[in-house]
Amino acid sequence: MVTDRCPGLAPRGARGDAAGLVIRPVQERDLGWLVELERLIFGNVSYPYFVLRQLFDIHQRHWLVAERDDQPCGYVLGAPSSDGHSGWLLGLGVHPDHRGLGLGAELTARSLRLLRDAAVRQVRLTVEPDSAVLVRLYEAAGFRVERTVRDYLGPGEDRTIMVAHLDPYADLP
Repeated sequence: MVTDRCPGLAPRGARGDAAGLVIRPVQERDLGWLVELERLIFGNVSYPYFVLRQLFDIHQRHWLVAERDDQPCGYVLGAPSSDGHSGWLLGLGVHPDHRGLGLGAELTARSLRLLRDAAVRQVRLTVEPDSAVLVRLYEAAGFRVERTVRDYLGPGEDRTIMVAHLDPYADLP
């Protein structure tokens, strides 16, 4: 994948605009700020550095980062499963200062394209059950609620599992 500028990404009514926004493949040098972003967004259930490092080694082909004016502002990590036809969206994060531009939707769509191009036909993700904004974002990308699992990430950390079926011949949002 080549570096890709994102003109016109911001939806009408969004804060600011997407000028200077680039989505590109992850690089090893990104791991430091990814840890900081994870902690900021996900707190006690964030990925620690060593997990991000291993995910980088295994899944960097399906990991995208967004930067604006050369400053990192978001990421998405997709991962094909070993069965060859399913996968997971393991992480999506947008820095609070860069929300409202449509970046989460754009990162999700690009990740689904990468997974589809890798012959993945079914993608799952987990989301906090009370996160209506994220559930709507994922539904707009074609995900549907499959089930909610109590204590999925540990005591008191319930998660809703959502699933999307990818058509190899259809355009993705």
